[in-house]
Amino acid sequence: LLGIIVLIYCFYINNISLTVNSLFLLILTIGCSISILYSLWFLISTTTIWFVKTWNATEVLRSFLYVGRFPLNSFSFPLRVFFSTVIPITFITAIPSEVILGLSTFWKIILEVLVSLIFLTSSRRFWIFALRFYSSASSWIKSSWYSFTKVPYLLFILLFNNTSYFFEIICRLFNNN
Repeated sequence: LLGIIVLIYCFYINNISLTVNSLFLLILTIGCSISILYSLWFLISTTTIWFVKTWNATEVLRSFLYVGRFPLNSFSFPLRVFFSTVIPITFITAIPSEVILGLSTFWKIILEVLVSLIFLTSSRRFWIFALRFYSSASSWIKSSWYSFTKVPYLLFILLFNNTSYFFEIICRLFNNN
């Protein structure tokens, strides 16, 4: 809500008038930008199935988003390609700004829609792929618990694993989970 108020205030200060077409394109490009950013965060979050700590990856993405404050023309050609394809900062920041200023071409807007659809689809497919490798600790305990007799299994856990895991199983037994 605050962002919308600031955007309207910026329109007023800079004497930018929006037509129905430009307002539709602005809403479309901002929606596509949000979906691309959501997909990038979702891709990073999905990796927590394999890796416990993904904090560094989110910080790297934040630093790349900081780069989006600068015009794309201020970077060298290899960086322009990188920020347009691998991490599409161009589509997140530059194209909605160009739509506001009336500088964007129609092919860039179509390309942003396609990029957002590609990122949404790929992040969803990556999520489904990652779910094949997911298993929780409680599902392992319940599924493997009945294959052992209770006392030898608990002794095995106590002797060869850490004691906190042993006490977790004991607590689950008494809670009937």
